[in-house]
Amino acid sequence: MSIFTNLDPADFYGTPPARKAKPRTVFAPPATPTVSSTPAPASSQKRLRAPRRTKWEKINDILGHITKDLDGLGNFLELLFYHRPHGQKDLRTKRHKAMVTAFLGGQTNVKMGHIIDLIYHHRQSQPPPHSPQRDLAFSSKVPHTEISFARPSLSSWALVLVGKEARKQIEKLTHNDPTDPADVTQVRASTNGRVADAVLADWDTLEQNLSIPKIAVKYKRRGPVPWYLTEMMAAPTKGGVIVVRQRRPHPTIQVGAISSFVLSRNRYASGYLALPLAIWQFACKSHVDEKRIFSRFGFTDHLDRVMEQKRKKMTTESLYADIDWIHRLTALHWVLILVTFIPQLAHLRTAVRAALKSPEMTKLRLRLRKSVGQPLGTNGERETETQGMFRARLDFEAQMGLDEKAFEGLIITPRGDGASIAAMWRIKKYLSAHPNHYKAFRNRLAST
Repeated sequence: MSIFTNLDPADFYGTPPARKAKPRTVFAPPATPTVSSTPAPASSQKRLRAPRRTKWEKINDILGHITKDLDGLGNFLELLFYHRPHGQKDLRTKRHKAMVTAFLGGQTNVKMGHIIDLIYHHRQSQPPPHSPQRDLAFSSKVPHTEISFARPSLSSWALVLVGKEARKQIEKLTHNDPTDPADVTQVRASTNGRVADAVLADWDTLEQNLSIPKIAVKYKRRGPVPWYLTEMMAAPTKGGVIVVRQRRPHPTIQVGAISSFVLSRNRYASGYLALPLAIWQFACKSHVDEKRIFSRFGFTDHLDRVMEQKRKKMTTESLYADIDWIHRLTALHWVLILVTFIPQLAHLRTAVRAALKSPEMTKLRLRLRKSVGQPLGTNGERETETQGMFRARLDFEAQMGLDEKAFEGLIITPRGDGASIAAMWRIKKYLSAHPNHYKAFRNRLAST
């Protein structure tokens, strides 16, 4: 039934007065046209049509009927977007279903996205400044159906929805891609045969999964929601547009973060993090100085001890007591550092050096031998500068007959002084995101 059936037509149309019959008279046209300066009298006849109503007057009438017949706008919207449960009869009319289907399907000029923007940015959708519901915006603890105001309710609903989808896509990344045999997450060193499709680690698999750009492409394709969220957290912007730094590019940071999430969800999904991390630790010589590596990850409690000031009363005697004297040679090297750089202990330098030269400490000294070397031609590059060292290394390797093809599967250890070593490490730092191992200097482990 139309909501306008209760309107009385008499409110819009009046009864016209009866016309009096007048004798018909024929007037002859005047010989000369005349212009009257007196305006014509206003017509006393009633309008036969009501004046055109504005859209605000129409919505006011509709809201009046909604309030009267449905007890408010909320009940009207609940019935308008009624979702029929499975197995029950649909009580909606054809017009009702057709209009809702067209609106939700985007077949109207005004779409759902426009309505959501209008509701979210409406002045009355935001709680007052001192209202407790101000703190419920983007809340994952309070259900959005229990939040009164529209803006925090919508933000809470959107947060939970995106969180569930991100969790679902991270779970998908913990399994091998069934549509792409080359995209494997679960790479294993060995298998007992219980898993039929187990992928064993080999050089071909490592080549696919040890490239940051290749992993980034996989994450974008299989996990667009986690990729977008991490990009919003890691990427810098300029004028509202995301930019990629030449140093510390954010896709590399995103790959590391998402890989950590994947490994946290499934310990068998080691193809994206565990193996690259192991190779990175070897390249950084973590087997020589493990504390330096793990301190960067926060795996040690060194900073916690510093914050608690547990070493504020440290003295030479307490440090001496903490040294593991089982390895006496190592202990003497620590003592040598102390007596060398602490003026108050300078009088002990002679005794410490004599202890290092004692037969007990020198019995495992390496035998003297003659090194065989082939001098290479020098060039005009400045090896202490980053670009100069890069060109110099390529020149030296070319003289030895080592090109990109010869480097496949090889690791070399260039030697040099402190400045040369620092220059080679800078090259690896600047080119860390380069996909080519040879050009990124990944197979060169510089040491003194």
